[in-house]
Amino acid sequence: MALYLRASLVSVFMCLCVAWDIAVTLMEVGEVARVKTSARFAYGEFGKPPSIPGNAALTYELELLEVHPPLLLIELTEEELVELV
Repeated sequence: MALYLRASLVSVFMCLCVAWDIAVTLMEVGEVARVKTSARFAYGEFGKPPSIPGNAALTYELELLEVHPPLLLIELTEEELVELV
């Protein structure tokens, strides 16, 4: 099964896909990458029902649109921390 997605950097953090983590760390802003991955580095034997069956090999198209500096939790207000959760 091939699944083609176009995603922003924000989407990467909402995905449990190891392949995305690996690919994004190697990309530069503006770069588009096609990432083919086995189920082992995506959603595994359980998949992500109903759209991704278990043991699915996936192909993603990722475009790195922008990069922001990391958040330092110690610098956030209580309200900002609550929003993150």
